[in-house]
Amino acid sequence: MSAAKVLTLPVEGMTCAACAARIEKVVSKLDGIQDINVNLASEKAQVVFDPALSWKNVVERIQKTGYHVPTYTLELTVHGLTNKQRVDQLQAIFAKMDGVESCSVDVNAAKAYITYIPGVVNQTVILRSMQEAGYETFGASKADILSQQKKRRRAYKRDLLIFWASAIVSLPFLVEMVVMAVMGIMSAIMMLGMAANMNMDASSASTATATSTPLMLWMSSHQRLIPSGVALLLATPIQFVTGWRFYRGAYHALRNRTATMDVLIALGTTVAYVTGVILTFRGDDNNTYCGSAATILTLVFMGKMIEARAKQKSGAAIESLAKMGAQVAHVLRDGVEVDVAVEELDIGDVIQVRSGEKIPTDGQVVAGSSMIDESFLTGESQPVAKNIGDVVYGATVNQMGMLTIQVTKSSEETVLAQIIRLVDEAQGSKASVQRLADHIALILVPTVLVIALEAFFLWGFWGTWSRALGAAISALVVACPCSLGLATPTAIMVASGLGAEHGILVKGGEYLEVAHKVKTIIFDKTGTVTEGKPMVTDVIPNVPQREVLLLKHAASLETYSEHPLGRSIADYATTQHISLLPAADIHTISGQGMTGIVHGCPVIVGSAALLHAHGINDIDTALAAKLESQAKTVVHVASSGVYLGAIALADKVKPDARETIQRLKDMDIDVWLITGDNERTAAAVAAQIGIDQVMAGVMPMDKAKKVAELNKSGQIVAMVGDGINDAPALAAAHVGIAMGTGADIAIDAADIAIMHSRMTGVTDAIYLSKRTMRTIRINLFWAFIYNAIAIPVAALGAFNPMMAGAAMAFSSASVVSNSLLLKRVKLGKLPNREQQAEVSLQ
Repeated sequence: MSAAKVLTLPVEGMTCAACAARIEKVVSKLDGIQDINVNLASEKAQVVFDPALSWKNVVERIQKTGYHVPTYTLELTVHGLTNKQRVDQLQAIFAKMDGVESCSVDVNAAKAYITYIPGVVNQTVILRSMQEAGYETFGASKADILSQQKKRRRAYKRDLLIFWASAIVSLPFLVEMVVMAVMGIMSAIMMLGMAANMNMDASSASTATATSTPLMLWMSSHQRLIPSGVALLLATPIQFVTGWRFYRGAYHALRNRTATMDVLIALGTTVAYVTGVILTFRGDDNNTYCGSAATILTLVFMGKMIEARAKQKSGAAIESLAKMGAQVAHVLRDGVEVDVAVEELDIGDVIQVRSGEKIPTDGQVVAGSSMIDESFLTGESQPVAKNIGDVVYGATVNQMGMLTIQVTKSSEETVLAQIIRLVDEAQGSKASVQRLADHIALILVPTVLVIALEAFFLWGFWGTWSRALGAAISALVVACPCSLGLATPTAIMVASGLGAEHGILVKGGEYLEVAHKVKTIIFDKTGTVTEGKPMVTDVIPNVPQREVLLLKHAASLETYSEHPLGRSIADYATTQHISLLPAADIHTISGQGMTGIVHGCPVIVGSAALLHAHGINDIDTALAAKLESQAKTVVHVASSGVYLGAIALADKVKPDARETIQRLKDMDIDVWLITGDNERTAAAVAAQIGIDQVMAGVMPMDKAKKVAELNKSGQIVAMVGDGINDAPALAAAHVGIAMGTGADIAIDAADIAIMHSRMTGVTDAIYLSKRTMRTIRINLFWAFIYNAIAIPVAALGAFNPMMAGAAMAFSSASVVSNSLLLKRVKLGKLPNREQQAEVSLQ
């Protein structure tokens, strides 16, 4: 069975959580849909489906639901369009490509315009296809994400103009509302004064009455400051220009037999507007319905603008990442340096990077040496030395000297591209807590419609029909499913962006949701709590004066090892100027050591258990125990069945390890150490950093089993490892946290990847998770409370329609604004006890 396909499609036109829930409900009915998550804040739909189902069916179903999947147009200058045959060939390429809707060519201008659906295909695939067909292209934009943000900014500016025009036109209605409210208060005060006059003497009472009567007569004869005809003239463009988007959304919702916020706004304002029109033509110059409808639409639209601006801020991190890379690369072609756009680099190209320039893409140094600022990637402030053979990453900065680099990754495969993709996916993901809010939002709107109808008839029969109409409109307008839909995704968007800025990459909202519940953390030893750079400390031959023989045999075999211990032994031998012997028939025994033939002699390098398995028992166990109690790892060596001696290595514990462990304990998290090293060495390292519970002598393939055993205890378990041999254990944990320095495997292996080597990244990740969930809970609490209180109060007649519109507008804006406060969270250092106490109140 072939693997499922995943599409992440942009979706335009959603206004509330009911919209997102409706898309999920309708699209999930397609045969072959395995899962769908629609994120209101990021305006994306992530769809998992069977390969037998066409992507076109998914796009068509979303659009039939009433929402729009936008297309982008890529404009390229294309060399080689010399005749009609070449043009037809180019168009034929794109006619067969998934996601490309059209390709038009202007031969005279040598331009190609490719219209495509982002998420189905991207610019990199389009450019690569053209290059493989022999076309030379220029002028591609930086990335799809930048095109998307540019398009959103244009739409925001257009809507902003509509809003200001609407605000200016509806300003008289707001002024009138304030004036009438003040006059109402004054009238009430005067009525109280008249009541007090009953207790005055006749002379004082007649004086007060003479003074107040003219003002009261004027107030009673001037209930409106704006004549109804003028109000109708001002309100009409707002109703049908500003309100058009609500009418359009309501039409699509009703066509699909559902109800959204657009239905509430369109219905409420239309009822008010139509009532105002009827009363105006009947000569009633005192009705306020047209003004109410215009003011409601303006206030709701203002809330949408505030919300859109806040959403842009919450998604700004990914745009910043996309802009980090260099724009131009200096490519050496036939010995001549040529400047080309970074997007046009191919694997194997040789580029030059001068001092002070950004490295254009991932590659390997082939000439020169320099210090590289990798702070954006790892968070480390100190530059890193790079020499011939070292790997460098795109968007890092060359601080000194000329580097010549061979490109090893395409633009889609660079570490920066992976980070952008990871953050983009995390911001588009949906935590499970949001599903409840979406479900409630889906049933909220029809419930509000029923409440408004009941309020109308109850007020009509037991009060006045004018009061009934006001209560019904207020109930329709005050409901806000938007706040429910934005409560979770906006917080996740801000948190994932903040994490990326500090080298913490979270793969999805669900992992932020789980991480705050972690009660047990298991740390791998080598490369996680230690530096991962063991150094040889002792060379102890079994026969005195045979240190060189011992090192020669061990290093000759270990030079083929990938393990840090083996590499350290080989490097140490090199520094001691010991010449190595040829080795053959090499075998690696995972977690134990190596065997092979060195210069014709069978050699064993590894643990005492490995030597015992080969019948070598004359090991100095007392000496080994003494070294291991000093947190040293002992490697034993034998040749031709004779024990040659031992080599001891020590791996320095990270400077922030002990304090990190203590902070985790302060969070009431149980901490374990797991390692393949022996019990004495593991216990010594654990004692240095304050870990009480140790699992030693665990083979790499058994680490996942140990993690699974702790999972069964009922606690939420996190595994922290280096992302390579710990990959199975990372996958087995509820949350896998990979420590790394930008390596691909660190990004792929875990749910949360920490791009630097500091252990504070673990506390940062958990602290960020706790703060994010705290923000989500506050958002959901106020969203639920707002709707639970505001809707009944409006139905009881306590709000006028304008007040209801203002309340609805600011409810969703307040939720997004609260999410933006996450940007103030301080990461990059250990949280203090006060911060931990703050987030523990959950």
